[in-house]
Amino acid sequence: MMHPKSEPDPLFITEIDEAPTIPWMGQDEIDIILSYLKPTMTMLELGSGGSTLFFSKYVNEYHSVETEKAWYDLIKKHTKPANADSNITYHYKQRGKELESFPATLGRQYDAILVDTLTARYKLLKNLEKCVNQWTVIFLHDFFNKNYGPLQKEAKKYYKIIDWSIHGQSLAVCKRK
Repeated sequence: MMHPKSEPDPLFITEIDEAPTIPWMGQDEIDIILSYLKPTMTMLELGSGGSTLFFSKYVNEYHSVETEKAWYDLIKKHTKPANADSNITYHYKQRGKELESFPATLGRQYDAILVDTLTARYKLLKNLEKCVNQWTVIFLHDFFNKNYGPLQKEAKKYYKIIDWSIHGQSLAVCKRK
């Protein structure tokens, strides 16, 4: 059975027994993100995985949101409250309007935001505005993927690209205009 690229393969997710410990990104993308992170930062991530467990080690507080239940269940044992030593607050939200509106409900601004979710990423950008200040760094993973034209168009409305990588899956680093 073929799954569209925007949909996860449920067999793939259920065949993984342990959470990945590194992001599913190219080394260049990882290095760029790490170059912006500081131990005092609070970070929001939309779409979780190895990136959650990896990048959370480089910031003070980490908030992550996942839309795939099997993936959420795999990662959650490494986050609060299951792991009391974790700095990760983890949320499960349905794809669509529940996820798209979620950032606006957080009532706080973040120092860094990583957008790497399976949902329509471009729809999240406007709702991130309440979470962003002039210093917030936004990482848009897969940004230069030809299938993400709407993301590129929407991002340019609100943000300026300050750094990027076309290696791996690609990454754009943005700040508010």
